[in-house]
Amino acid sequence: PACVAGAVAEEKERKTLDYLLTSDLQPLEIVLGKLASRLAYLALLVLTGLPVLGLLQFLGGVDPQLVLAGFAATALTMFSLAGLGILNSVLAAKPRTAILLTYAEAILYLAASMALHLLAWGKVPLLDWLHAGNIILALRSLRSAAATGAGPTAVLPTLLRDYALFHGAVTVLCLLTATAVLRAWSRWQASRRSRRSFRITFMPRRRPRVGRQPMVWKELYTEPMFRFGRITMAVVGALLYGLVLLGAFGFLCLFMLGSARGDLAETMNAGVRCIGTPLACLMLLGVALHAASSISAERERQTFDSLLSSPLSNEAILRAKWIGSIASVRRLGWYLGAIGVVGVFTGGLFPLAVPLLLIAWLIYASFLASLGLTFSLFCCSTTRATVWTLVTIVGLTGGHWLCGMWLNLRFASAPTRGNTDHATWIIELQKYALTPPLTLYLLAFDSNEAEGGLHDVDDFWPTYHKWSSGRSAYWRKGLLSCGRLLAASFGLGCYAVAAWVLWAVARQNFTQVTGRMPLPFHLLRPERAHFLRLPDPDQTAKQRGGAR
Repeated sequence: PACVAGAVAEEKERKTLDYLLTSDLQPLEIVLGKLASRLAYLALLVLTGLPVLGLLQFLGGVDPQLVLAGFAATALTMFSLAGLGILNSVLAAKPRTAILLTYAEAILYLAASMALHLLAWGKVPLLDWLHAGNIILALRSLRSAAATGAGPTAVLPTLLRDYALFHGAVTVLCLLTATAVLRAWSRWQASRRSRRSFRITFMPRRRPRVGRQPMVWKELYTEPMFRFGRITMAVVGALLYGLVLLGAFGFLCLFMLGSARGDLAETMNAGVRCIGTPLACLMLLGVALHAASSISAERERQTFDSLLSSPLSNEAILRAKWIGSIASVRRLGWYLGAIGVVGVFTGGLFPLAVPLLLIAWLIYASFLASLGLTFSLFCCSTTRATVWTLVTIVGLTGGHWLCGMWLNLRFASAPTRGNTDHATWIIELQKYALTPPLTLYLLAFDSNEAEGGLHDVDDFWPTYHKWSSGRSAYWRKGLLSCGRLLAASFGLGCYAVAAWVLWAVARQNFTQVTGRMPLPFHLLRPERAHFLRLPDPDQTAKQRGGAR
């Protein structure tokens, strides 16, 4: 979907689709041409794995029929997702909307087909055909056939036939629909009047006065968090408000359960961690997405030239974009603050944990805002900036686990005392220094965990003195007891340094990317120009006999 779903929507965004529609090309040629160019690139990536699996046959590994069936299923899935993506690209106005819709529809189909399979298993033939395209259920059937002793090749032809029929029908249906509605839908979208971004609010409020920082005011009160259509925004808003109400209901249930069992603090701590941590991560994701579209969206709306022609400095523009990205999720911050207040008053959250969580979240938000701002500055479209930002976040959050697995296997090959301690440190470093969700989960501790941590710290300093006299085993034991907090502190420091480096890179390259030179001092500070005794430009032009 990330490669195909933006094919036609990118033409709409660049306003070049009208030229294609006025040419001699038919809608089917436009749709199939866009689809074939994107699928050729994806097919090349898929075929790179075929020689590797082919060579495994000489090592006694994989059945050739399973290899061919796996590649056939991959190709069928690729075609159906590409057809769905090209249909969403025709209907959506922006590439990001088409990509998100394609992913959401694919996930919804997997969930709905699994639910139908569990509810009506083998009772209705039509429902069996509807969930025939679910790759998870197909792999489950192969595993069941292998477990019974019949072998997966016995049921493979039937599964592959049903899988091909379903995904082939979806591909043809999506392509025919996209071809039929391309001209009419594009004409309808072009004839609509331009509308402001849709917002969902309980009560309309008047905007405050602009003040002395107009750029910050613009980012806080005129820029929405996401730019979707009315229908998509209504669905997203309903989902967010539904999750908030569900979280409040869950907190009420946990409060009643903890009061009845007599362990209110432990129960509320579990609620704070299980509800507050996903909400904090969702807010961080919103900061990254808003920052990734902060500058590129101005280019696409053709309003970035107006900002560059204003008397605002380059740093003022970047600072306002950075502040606006962090403050874009301030409404969800009220719900997160309410969770913290309830946790403190019920004993489920230690009071010292609140500032620690706030500092950690601000550090992560600063890093993501700087990261998204950097990609938005260097990328030519919002889609590319968003994709690169998300890929970087996934790589930083989960990519280090691959290196950690390799190091753990290496240390496990020689199970000595020192290697065991090294492996423990690697696991602690991965969990609480390089994985922000686990760090936020760790810092949401209650009073019991705080007392235990303080005892560990008290035990740590005497072991330091004992280690200084040559007893390193005590040092290692005390250090491992405080390893989580030390790993979290180290990770926060690294993210803070990375945020500052990315901000410096964006600020330094803003002039080269935009071609805008820094303004003179007397234009940035006109109230201080008379102290420098700078000549008046108009008077100088009149004296020289011409206008400058």
